[in-house]
Amino acid sequence: MEKKKMRKKLTMALISILALNLFLFLVSAHEPEGWDIPDEYLQEIKEITEQMKNEHPKMWMELSRRVYFCHQISTKIDIIMEDFCNNLIAFILLDPPLQNATVIGLLNYFILLLQPLYGIAILLTGMYMLFVVGSPRGRARAKSTLIKLIIGIGLITLTLPIIQAILQIIHSISSLLFSFVPDLDTNIFRIGITFFTNYFLTITFFEPMVGVPFLFISIMLPIAVLVVLAVRYLMIILFTVFFPFTVLLYSFYPTKKIGGVIIKQTFLWALVPIVESLVLISTWITYSTISISPVPEMGAFIIVVSLLLLIFAPLVTIALMNWIGPGIATLLFIQPVRRVITYFGRTGVKGTNREEGYVELKSEVEK
Repeated sequence: MEKKKMRKKLTMALISILALNLFLFLVSAHEPEGWDIPDEYLQEIKEITEQMKNEHPKMWMELSRRVYFCHQISTKIDIIMEDFCNNLIAFILLDPPLQNATVIGLLNYFILLLQPLYGIAILLTGMYMLFVVGSPRGRARAKSTLIKLIIGIGLITLTLPIIQAILQIIHSISSLLFSFVPDLDTNIFRIGITFFTNYFLTITFFEPMVGVPFLFISIMLPIAVLVVLAVRYLMIILFTVFFPFTVLLYSFYPTKKIGGVIIKQTFLWALVPIVESLVLISTWITYSTISISPVPEMGAFIIVVSLLLLIFAPLVTIALMNWIGPGIATLLFIQPVRRVITYFGRTGVKGTNREEGYVELKSEVEK
């Protein structure tokens, strides 16, 4: 009885060793340089394989199925990572085709739709200022709204040049950042993902469900980065088409916050390439610094953190905009408009309450 148990254990051990050897042999194409297996060793594997096929046909079929599954998964991951590494920088720098006939057609349709509304709004605001007796605060708000509407008509007609100029500036900054690191190699992501893929293949061969987290890291993280870039592509088109409505919402005091949020979102998605280029460059510098480390897990950890930062680039952009966004917006847009409104407000308020009206107008603009 003991001999029978010992023989069974020995057989299972040999089968496990054979299975591991077959697994390593069949997925060796996943390694960058492959493995050189001696002919004698292959002959021994072949003999043991024939013996196992005859004595344990069901187990042989299960092992063959798992080896085939692991080989197919490793091949698909290699294809995904090759496309990801070869096209990542191009995808980051890719801007949507705003000159597309469909985009221009929708934009022109919305502009033609809003121009009469702007005319009616300007007429009603002017009539309120001329015929309705109100407080200096109300007159200041009406005057501010009137000037914003007049400026808004010019902005909506220049929607496409404005958005294209912003995208061109961001594209130039991103390209300039990449030019500072000419030897940047995106294949570091393939090396890092290979670390997790090997763990997945090894664990999945013996227990498929345990290797799922490693498969998630190997496949979903690179795909999620590309999804974020695709969403950015679509959001830029969407915000460009609805930019005339954004300007209209920002012109009125009750809807000013809504318009401000949409403008902020437009800048957020436009600035994503700068954030992702900074993340990519930082990853390359960090990985190159620790590449001589004897601990391979360190490099894989850096790659995973980098992929997560690329995925959450819009959130990182929000943090940056909360930090430096108000200063940029004030310098480029708000300050010039504020000066125009303040000038016309100062020269347009008459009567004994001139100073009071100017103070109210100034406080309204500063909000």
